[in-house]
Amino acid sequence: MSTLGFLMQISFPLTVCMCTVISVVALAGPPLNSGPSKGMRMLPFGPKHVSGPDAGTHICPVCKYGKINGVHIWVNGEKQSTVAKLATHLDQMISKRGLPQLRGVIVFIKPASIAKAKYEKNLVNFVNNNKLRFVAVTYVDGPKAEGIRYYKINLDPKVKTTTLVFSKLNVSKNLVNLAGDTKSLKILTDATDSLFAQAKPSR
Repeated sequence: MSTLGFLMQISFPLTVCMCTVISVVALAGPPLNSGPSKGMRMLPFGPKHVSGPDAGTHICPVCKYGKINGVHIWVNGEKQSTVAKLATHLDQMISKRGLPQLRGVIVFIKPASIAKAKYEKNLVNFVNNNKLRFVAVTYVDGPKAEGIRYYKINLDPKVKTTTLVFSKLNVSKNLVNLAGDTKSLKILTDATDSLFAQAKPSR
């Protein structure tokens, strides 16, 4: 076999392999981003509260509770079964820490096609079915609500949830697409616990 023939034989599978790798990278695409990044300021917005002490109002949770450590989970079409796991877990963390130390808000993005009365009834059932005691369940009108614009929440269907963990009005962690699995719940726990980490004494 000639040298040229040998090189052609080995170059073809290498070319196929390289093309496959490039195709996979192209399909994977850039990472999904949504919401303010670490260090950015939490901004005022007025969701409709359907549970908690502010039920029935459009009280701004950042304005009223922003100086307390907090977790806001924005929901963009995620399954309620998944949101229930996140909300229940957050509810348990608040129970452990106490409301004076930690506040949690679930912000559902209501599709424009669903009537408000029907949507609110569904969310009230969500609260009752999951026995949420401390997490405030709210919603904003998608897709043009001010809060969505202020926070630059990504409404791409691939972005199901955007979780903002913050302290003293500054974002500590931005977590996109947390699910209800054990790994995601641990990530949420660790991110929240880090807000309470004691500073090391100086020597």
